[in-house]
Amino acid sequence: MNRVLISLHVLLTTPIPVPWSLLIRGAVIVLAYTLARPIAPLIGIDAVNFAALAGLITTVFRNLESTLMKQEIDPSVDAMFVGSFVAITIGASAVLLYVPAALLPYVMSAGVATMGAIYSAVLLWDRPLLDRMGWTVEHWGVEGQANYVRWMILRCFGLAAATAYAAAYGTRPEWIVAHAALPIAFYALFYWTIIATHPYEDDA
Repeated sequence: MNRVLISLHVLLTTPIPVPWSLLIRGAVIVLAYTLARPIAPLIGIDAVNFAALAGLITTVFRNLESTLMKQEIDPSVDAMFVGSFVAITIGASAVLLYVPAALLPYVMSAGVATMGAIYSAVLLWDRPLLDRMGWTVEHWGVEGQANYVRWMILRCFGLAAATAYAAAYGTRPEWIVAHAALPIAFYALFYWTIIATHPYEDDA
């Protein structure tokens, strides 16, 4: 069957999993910003910083929860993962709290772009590392896995550019909404593009 027809059939018949973590994160960001605006002068933290910090903490908690609830856990690897995650979170939290609010959106966009750069480096020089990064797509074959990672890279750079654009041309509340909603939109777009462009003939 023609590859285009296969991709179209799979695209139209495959439901997109609900991104609960992103939905919860988005709700927490908007709620935190709304609650922090009237008390920001009292707590000494800008509402934008507070909302970004709340989003980070939510993301970390959800990722740790999913990792720790796996049926098969390697204690040594798990302890290293948790320790590294906590250390990174503490450092990122300090950055989010003390970076000026006007600069914070661009710092966060740069962070997302850095993730894309890291994935690019892994794709080019150390593909076996993808398995250790938790991307269980090895059963897709070489081309399927590469296709997945390429779209992940585009997702990161696209999200970074979109949030930076929202910060440059929108108001603070508009950036907060973009910061909460854009990851959900890019998740759906990423999922659709993976389904539509996957080399299904390589799986046969």
